[in-house]
Amino acid sequence: MASTLARLLPFAIIILTLENVLAQEAYAGNKLFDCNDNSSESSGYACNGAERSCSTYALFHAQAPNYLSLLNISRLFNMSTSEMTSSNNITIESAELQQAQPVLIPLQCGCTGNHSQANLRYKLSEGDTYFSLTKVFQGLTSCQALVKQNTNPEGIYSLSLAKNILIPLRCACPTTEQIKRGFNHLLSYAVKKGDTLDSIAEAFNTSIYDIVFANTLQGSNPTVIFHVSLLVPLKSKPVILPVMQAREEGSPQPRGISTTNPKKRVRLEVGAYVGIAVGTVAITSAIVVSFLLARRKQSLKKLHLSHKNPDIPRAEDKDDGERKSTSNKVIITNMITDLSLTFYTFEQLQKATDNFNPDCRIEGSVYCGTFSGVLLAIKKTKADNSKELRILHKLHHVNLIGFLGVCIGDDHSYMVFEYAENGSLSDWLHGGLAMKNKFISSCSRFLTWNQRLQICLDVARGLQYIHTCTQPCYVHKDIKCSNILLNGDFNAKIANFGMAKSSENTDIFTKHISGTHGYMAPEYLSDGLVTPMMDVYAFGVILLEILSGKPAVSKRGKNFLLADTISPLLEGDNAVENLRGWMDQSLHEVYCIDQALALAKLALSCVEKDPSMRPAMDEITFRLSRLT
Repeated sequence: MASTLARLLPFAIIILTLENVLAQEAYAGNKLFDCNDNSSESSGYACNGAERSCSTYALFHAQAPNYLSLLNISRLFNMSTSEMTSSNNITIESAELQQAQPVLIPLQCGCTGNHSQANLRYKLSEGDTYFSLTKVFQGLTSCQALVKQNTNPEGIYSLSLAKNILIPLRCACPTTEQIKRGFNHLLSYAVKKGDTLDSIAEAFNTSIYDIVFANTLQGSNPTVIFHVSLLVPLKSKPVILPVMQAREEGSPQPRGISTTNPKKRVRLEVGAYVGIAVGTVAITSAIVVSFLLARRKQSLKKLHLSHKNPDIPRAEDKDDGERKSTSNKVIITNMITDLSLTFYTFEQLQKATDNFNPDCRIEGSVYCGTFSGVLLAIKKTKADNSKELRILHKLHHVNLIGFLGVCIGDDHSYMVFEYAENGSLSDWLHGGLAMKNKFISSCSRFLTWNQRLQICLDVARGLQYIHTCTQPCYVHKDIKCSNILLNGDFNAKIANFGMAKSSENTDIFTKHISGTHGYMAPEYLSDGLVTPMMDVYAFGVILLEILSGKPAVSKRGKNFLLADTISPLLEGDNAVENLRGWMDQSLHEVYCIDQALALAKLALSCVEKDPSMRPAMDEITFRLSRLT
């Protein structure tokens, strides 16, 4: 402690002068748990990053009794288990964790009003209070932020059951000054018992001074408080390093072991801190490289075992058609190895779909398959789908359909995705439920108003992610109701990235116009201009479909675009009454007219003819988050 004091004394004075350029907000301390505190630091980190949104991480510690499994932690943070296993380098989704084992949580951080946060929805359980939820999330949110951002007529300490509330997770994007100093990530760290500034700095290979500056910790001997989160500046992405090793029966169980099956014991040696490293440490880099090389060899071995003839025929021995097919196989085979994609054999897909039985066909070339009791979606595609595979490999977000793996066939490739139990948004709005009845899990036959609002927000978040937070950023180019899938909880997930295009260049023009009539933006149809604003236009059309229940194109003698109907509807003094008559009749007027009007005005701004007049997805996401 004395050494820490001595090292910090020279910096105590200059912290105040560096606050504006290096810090997001003063350390909240115990104010995080005070539901009546109105100070700025308890409400959240200031939105002062160089970018308004960024991909970042939080670190949560596994905790008994409810959160010692990756599955339960995934559910808590509204994430797929595949996304969590990937982020934490754990290969077994059902793996049990040790008490206080660190778990990386990937976050999409962005500005909501004046504060920087990652928004997620949480379904309340009996006994939940804002105060208790602050502790459940280990100080990654605050009681005051929960109070401010959720309407609760029953008071601070009692909440209605079966109600979803917003959890604003505390996160931040690096400031311009922090980026200049080499910091590319700010980890939201949930402080655990026994932590000190020294131990945290050592665990993440960062400087104690940088942590102090980022959080404007005051005094000559600052301390951290259990379950009060703080920001840890990192120069590269944090990595959880696994050591997977089978243990012999009867041998003593060493430290750091999680037993997932009494007959098959698996070691997940991830120390509370030792397993967390930053790529700048040489020994960490060596272990990561060794781990990836081992996976590469394993992937190659699987590939060889999956074919009757392990040798791919040489291209010069084939005719033109076969040569092209062979070339595609080589490309995708190399990609599976290079990107460490999960490989499925064709025999596995046949077994899962009962030899691609027509009864398992959901729609088009998409089948439902069962793998070890888990339903997955299998999409049959053209042989050369390497472009889409490379894009899908980079995308990980709760509102994008989860890509799980690939299979190479003779004439086709097959992509395996998470299964959306409630079909597509188009099924629910435009009468596809009866045809797909056996594939739809819900017994309901229409979407409620609250479900519709949440779907709008989910799609907006997915688009915001691909527009601003990936590297490179992407334009989807085919946003439409049939490409919005709904899981068992009616959370929306964007699917079908076959037409997606990088948006690294600000203006991209194409002569090849392709898409779905009614959703294509005017500038794309006339000039072939590809920008994120074309996705915004299509999103505006989806908002109109959700409001009205009408399709994007109606035939009334000639094609009638839904996007053309909203402007005259909202003109004049009778906008509210006009809107009531235009709304989806299946809602039976069970909706908030003020929310409907706000959504209609947002849709109108999205389908503006001039793309420069349309709002960006971060603004749209913020406006929708205020409605839900």
